[in-house]
Amino acid sequence: MEDQIRIFICKKELRSNKMAIAIKSVPVLEGNIAKSFIKKADANLSKKSTVDFSKEVAIANKILSKAKKPLASL
Repeated sequence: MEDQIRIFICKKELRSNKMAIAIKSVPVLEGNIAKSFIKKADANLSKKSTVDFSKEVAIANKILSKAKKPLASL
C-alpha cells in the first residue's frame, strides 16, 4: 500500500508544472572584509545629508492657495 501511495505522489508531482524557488544563502562577511565593510558603512553614515524640499513646498503652497488649502509649514 505504501508503495502505491509513493507512486501516486511521484506521478502527481511529475504532472505538476509548479517548481519551487531555491532559497539562496545569505552571504556572511568575515575577517578583513567584514572590518572593511563596517568601516565604509560608518564613513558613509557620517556623510549622510538631508534633502531640502523648501522650493517644492513653496510651489505646492502656491498651487494649493488657489484651492485655499495650503500645506503646513515644514
